[in-house]
Amino acid sequence: TRLVISVICLMVTMVAGFCGPAFLVKRLLDYTALNESNLQYGLLLSLGLFLTEVVRSWSLAMTWALNYRTAVRLRGAALTMAFDKILKLKNIKEKSLGELVNICSSDGQRLFEAVAVGSLLAGGPLVAILGMIYNVILLGPTAFIGSVIFILFYPAMMIVSRMTVYFRRQCISVTDKRIQRMNEVISYIKFIKMYAWVKAFSQSILKIREEERQILEYAGYFQSISVGIAPVVVVIASVMTFSVHMLLGYDLTAAEAFTVVTVFNAMTFSLKVTPFSVRSLSEGSVAVDRFKVSCSSSICSILQKKLSGSVAFD
Repeated sequence: TRLVISVICLMVTMVAGFCGPAFLVKRLLDYTALNESNLQYGLLLSLGLFLTEVVRSWSLAMTWALNYRTAVRLRGAALTMAFDKILKLKNIKEKSLGELVNICSSDGQRLFEAVAVGSLLAGGPLVAILGMIYNVILLGPTAFIGSVIFILFYPAMMIVSRMTVYFRRQCISVTDKRIQRMNEVISYIKFIKMYAWVKAFSQSILKIREEERQILEYAGYFQSISVGIAPVVVVIASVMTFSVHMLLGYDLTAAEAFTVVTVFNAMTFSLKVTPFSVRSLSEGSVAVDRFKVSCSSSICSILQKKLSGSVAFD
């Protein structure tokens, strides 16, 4: 229910952020070009622009509030369930200690980020459709060029999300191995000092850490590409649209050009949050799988112990 209300608030934010630049700014530009001034009409346009910004900011604040509240409750519930399952285990032969620590610390935060930021991805298609329809009505068929550039950005984000999931799965296994090795060093530090194994263990940990750093570096490259492309898409879409529009011999007024740019800027919010939403959702899916595996394995071990005890009693 909270997710549905959050998406509805996000849709209100997207519609309000689109209607202001698309309709009111266009009317204001046309009003400034008139020879005769109408004070009442100008004040109404300014008031309407102010009200759309108020609605946009309030609905966006409500979206963040619902997302963070839901994310905190989900993280608390997931960690409580994980702690409860771990406390019921008499041994951890199925899972390493490093993996359990990583699940309780890192994966809980991944669930929090997935709920807090992941729902923002739903506003992108709505703004893209509204912007494409409005630009086509305003400029004609040449507006499809800029809209296509925006739409092609989303498949690129899907590719980035798949690569992020791939690197995330690799990094989790290496991180579990590193944490397990560090726990072994801390637990048996007296024996390591006694037998002078410090250099061997330090080299082993540094080797694992270097492997982990390399995987994180590759993931950072893909994330940087996705974050860096988002602000450039608006410039590319505007330049390509106006260039083709002028080359085909169509007229382009200052009011039309400024309105199209403002509509593209309104569409940039979804582009800016898309990389973060895709990354959080992809990492959250990996965290959910790890929680499922850990909880199901703990439940199976408990059931096996109960069944073995009942068989022995019989």
